[in-house]
Amino acid sequence: AKGNPHQRHFCHVATPGRSHNLLQEVGAIKFVDLSFRTVSQTADSNMAMSVLMLEKVYILLLVYMAHLPTRSLSVPVPQRLSASKPYVIVKNAQSIYTGVENEGPVESLCWGTLDGKIKKVGPLTDVVAACPNHEVMNAAGAHIIPGLTDSHAHLMMEGMKMIQPQFDSASSVEEVVAIVQEYVRANKVATGTWICGFGWDQNRFCSSSDCPFPTKDALDKAFPNNPVFLVRIDGHCGWANDAAIKAIPPLPAHDPTGGRIVRNNVTGEPTGIFTDKAMMLVTDHIPWPSLSVQQRALRTVLDDCAANGLTGLHDPGVDPRYIKLFQDTIDSGNFTLRTYVMRLGVDGAFGGASKPTDPKIENYGNLMSVKAVKFFMDGALGSWGAAMLENYTDRPDQHGYFRITPESYISNVSVWTKAGYQVATHAIGDAANRLVIDTYENVTRLMAATQGVPEGGLRLRVEHAQITALSDIPRFAQNKLIPSMQPTHATSDMLFAKDRLGPERLKGAYAWESFVKSNVSALPFGSDFPTVGVVPPLLGLHSAVTRQNTSDLPAGGWTPGQKVSRVQALKGYTTAAAYASFQEHAVGVLEAGKYADFVLLGEDYFSVPGSDIWKIPIWRTVVGGRTTYLNPNVTELVQHSA
Repeated sequence: AKGNPHQRHFCHVATPGRSHNLLQEVGAIKFVDLSFRTVSQTADSNMAMSVLMLEKVYILLLVYMAHLPTRSLSVPVPQRLSASKPYVIVKNAQSIYTGVENEGPVESLCWGTLDGKIKKVGPLTDVVAACPNHEVMNAAGAHIIPGLTDSHAHLMMEGMKMIQPQFDSASSVEEVVAIVQEYVRANKVATGTWICGFGWDQNRFCSSSDCPFPTKDALDKAFPNNPVFLVRIDGHCGWANDAAIKAIPPLPAHDPTGGRIVRNNVTGEPTGIFTDKAMMLVTDHIPWPSLSVQQRALRTVLDDCAANGLTGLHDPGVDPRYIKLFQDTIDSGNFTLRTYVMRLGVDGAFGGASKPTDPKIENYGNLMSVKAVKFFMDGALGSWGAAMLENYTDRPDQHGYFRITPESYISNVSVWTKAGYQVATHAIGDAANRLVIDTYENVTRLMAATQGVPEGGLRLRVEHAQITALSDIPRFAQNKLIPSMQPTHATSDMLFAKDRLGPERLKGAYAWESFVKSNVSALPFGSDFPTVGVVPPLLGLHSAVTRQNTSDLPAGGWTPGQKVSRVQALKGYTTAAAYASFQEHAVGVLEAGKYADFVLLGEDYFSVPGSDIWKIPIWRTVVGGRTTYLNPNVTELVQHSA
C-alpha cells in the first residue's frame, strides 16, 4: 500500500462474535417479517407461496448464522409488497404530519407497491377510494412524520468506526490505551498489524478548555510492535505511535500545506499528532479494507440508521470504490437509505479524489444519486485548525489554516460547476467562510453570464458555516447559498467555543436562527457522524430546539437566541434537506407523487417537552414503501394485514 494515494486509513477490525455487539451483527431489522418480499410478477400463486415460505426459513437461518464467530452475513431487508395487492394503506395513526405548508395533520395515506410512491394523502375514506385493492399497515397509534434525512454524515466512516475501537466516552489517555488493549486481547491482533480507532477528544482529558494533545509515549509503551493510528472525534487530527511513524516514509522537515506535524518544542521530534493534510502522511500507507469488511461495516451502519429513523443521507466526500459498493448493495436489495453522494474533489485522509469528467449518477436503483463534489477549506475548531480572520483567543499565536490554496480552490470550483456538479465546501472558521462566499459569489455571476444558469440554480453549499462574521451571514441569502449545519456541533463545542473565539465572534457561531431570519433559501441540518456527531436525528432536533445537551444543560440553552422552532428544525431534516440535494420533487413531504419515506414515532414530536425530544422512541422506518426497521418492543405493530 505504500505510496498509493487510494490505499487509505483502515486497519484491523473486530471479528464478528468476539468484541462486536451482537445486535449490530444481526441488525435490528432481523425482527421484520420478510413474508412480503417481492416475487416475480409472472410467477403463479403456488410458486409465489413456495418462495414466501422458503424465505421465512431463510431468515431464520440467517439469524442463527449471524451468531457464528467467523461469518459476515448481509441480512436481507424486506422488499416492496407482493404484486397481488397494488397498494398499501396506513391505518390507526394517532397523527400524520405531512410537512406540506399550511396543511394540518391527516388521517391516512397510501402508496403503490411497485414504485413506492404515495398515491393519496387525506381522510381514510378518500384514501381507500384512491387505493381500493390494498394491504394495511397498522400504525397502532403512532405519530407519523416525513422521513428524516441527515444532510451531512459519513456512512462508511461510521460503519468502520462501529467495528473498530471507539473512544466516545474515554476521559483520559489511560482509558484510550485500555480500550485498545482490550480490543487487541479480544481479537488476538497479530504483531505488526495496523490498529486504528476513532473518537478520542483531548478536551475530555482535563478540566481546562485548552487541554494539550496527547503524545505517542503512552501508545509506544503499550503497543511497541504494532503501528497505531487513532483519529480524533472531529476527523481532523490523528494520533500515531512510534511504530506507525517508522512504518511510513521519513517525515518531511516542514509541515505540508493545510496540515501540521506537531513536534516537541525542544527536540523537534514528532509528538505523534498529525492534523488535517498531515494525516495523509500516515493514512496513505494503511491498507484499504477488504470487501468483506466493507460489506460488514456498511450493513452495520445501515441497520443503525434505520433503527434511528433515518430514511435519507447526504454523504460528503466519498471514495469512488465506496460508490461502487453502494451500487452493488443496491443491486442486491440490501441498501436501505436514500443517499445523495458527494465525490471528493481532492485526495484526503479518508478517500481518493474523483475527476470533474467522472459521470454523474441519477437516482440509481431509486436510492442513490451522485451529483455533487466536496472540498475542504479549513480544519476544525477543536484542533485549532479552523481558519480564522483573527487569532484564537486561547492561542493568540495561531489562527488556523486553509487546507487548499485559494488559487487551487477557486479554479476547482469553476471547473466542477462547469462540469455540472453541485459544489459543497467544508468551512468552519470565519476566514474560510468568507473565502468560500467570495468564490461562490464570483462563480455564480460567471455561470449566469456565460452559461445562463439562473439565480440560485447552482445551489452551492457551505458545509458547517460554523463561525461566520456577522456581516457575512446576509450574503448567504443574497447569493442563494445553502448553509448546511449540524445542531449537535453547538452542544458539543459549547464547552470550549467561547474560550477559543471570545464573546464577539461567538455571536456569529452556530447561528441557525440568524440564518433563518436572513431568509436563506434552505437550512438543512445533519450530524456529521461519526466526526463529533452521532446517528440519531432526534438528538439533532433536540439540540436545534433547546440548545442544550441531554442533561438539560445549560439552563435555558447555550446562546439561546439561536434556537429554532420545532417546525424549522424538522424542515432541516426534511424539506430543506430535499432542496439542498435537488430532490424536492421526490422527498421531503408526504404528498401524492413523492416516495413513501416516513417514520412512525411513539410520541408526538410537537407536544413532548423539548427536553424529551431525543427520547422519542422510533417504532418503524419506511423508505419507498419498504420497512427498513420495525421496533421489536412494540408488539402492537403488525407488519401488514389484509
